Amino acid sequence: MPERNKVLTEDTINALGDRLSERIDEFNTYYLQMIAARLKELGVMSVTDTHRLNLMRRYGADVDKINRELERMTALNVAEIYVIYDFLARESVEYSKVFYDYAQKPFIPYEENKPLQRWVKAQAEVAAREYAGLSNTTAYMTYDARGRKVPTDLTNTYTGILDKAIQTTTLGYEDFYSSMRKSLKALGEEGLQRVDYATGYHRRLDSAVRMNLLEGIKQTNIEIQRQVGEEFGADGVEISAHRFSAPDHEPIQGRQYTHEAFEQLNNSLQRRIGTLNCYHFVFQIKMGAPPKYTEEELRAMADENARGIEFEGKHYTMYQATQIQRRMETNIRRQKDVYILAKGSGDEQLRRETRAKINALKDKYTEFSKAAGLSVKPKKLTVSGYH
Repeated sequence: MPERNKVLTEDTINALGDRLSERIDEFNTYYLQMIAARLKELGVMSVTDTHRLNLMRRYGADVDKINRELERMTALNVAEIYVIYDFLARESVEYSKVFYDYAQKPFIPYEENKPLQRWVKAQAEVAAREYAGLSNTTAYMTYDARGRKVPTDLTNTYTGILDKAIQTTTLGYEDFYSSMRKSLKALGEEGLQRVDYATGYHRRLDSAVRMNLLEGIKQTNIEIQRQVGEEFGADGVEISAHRFSAPDHEPIQGRQYTHEAFEQLNNSLQRRIGTLNCYHFVFQIKMGAPPKYTEEELRAMADENARGIEFEGKHYTMYQATQIQRRMETNIRRQKDVYILAKGSGDEQLRRETRAKINALKDKYTEFSKAAGLSVKPKKLTVSGYH
């Protein structure tokens, strides 16, 4: 039986999500640099510069620029979503070709299947609308009068921090940057957030976009597989497999189940296959067709995962090691955002402190990655505007 394609992997899905995240990071940098530049102007003003301080209250031009940049980034990412859905649909259909051949049924390539293309485009339109709507829930975490972190939309974050800077300068505080430092660190470390204002729930915007994208393409894949499964007479499913699987899904990945057995299995799981940040896909098959992975290959994956690593006196599975590595990458990027604010605004103390923190985090990241045998990923540490 011919080997099936290997495109629908965790690495591929992450790479597709990277395209969207990189633009979000670029906008985040643009926003932080604009705030930093204005703070630098305010930081060197004296109390007698009141006429210049009054001019700084005219934020309209800056806010318009921010909104235009957000619209530009959103339009590019919306266009990218259509490309991603089309690509994934093509690969999902191609993955199933081998089962058409196995069942001796005629196979229609995705490029020739106009009804399916229209359906996929409709799903992409739904995802694009949902993504575009995220701009209405995009915020930063700032401090309220009681010193609590609260989500604040882009315009009010911008005007609020400059209002505070103007007040600080006007009142003649001895150390302008000391009074602004807490706000700067919050902006950099928290980054752009997607906020549900009804519940108060929030998470990093890039993470929210990744989760939405992953959920959308998995649901689209399920429906495509349902359609092609009906065409070639599927009577079961096969769960995809990848290295370093989460422990709850590792025992069942790569294996085949009848439709009834899979439904029972999935209903028994606390975290169903294809939900809650799961990177597994489910493909329709003909029972009896050779699986993509042999039992020996699946055992080898599980053994490698369990062997894991020892680091600073603790044992980690490879799955745990990959999660730790990702958190380290995120922490480094967040500190680079703080550095951009510190340098751009002229806060030399915060710049030095943050630079030292970045160096320490990078050293630990390199040491941990080497111990785990995981590749160091310079691109994952990159923040536009950081030099």
